[in-house]
Amino acid sequence: VAGVIGFSFIWSQLMLHFNNRTDLVESWLKNKKRPLKDESPIMLMHTSFGKDAVLTLIERLTHGEFS
Repeated sequence: VAGVIGFSFIWSQLMLHFNNRTDLVESWLKNKKRPLKDESPIMLMHTSFGKDAVLTLIERLTHGEFS
């Protein structure tokens, strides 16, 4: 998966997580996250590494890992 994750895939994963609430997805993408070293997910989306980090965080949230 590394390096081939697209924004649309991440968007679709967030839509599943937030029950198709576009407002929550947009807010989540724009707000800084401590696990992302206080960067907003949207700011990390321009690199493969950043997209991988965002997807990893989404997977952790989906599985209930909030630390």
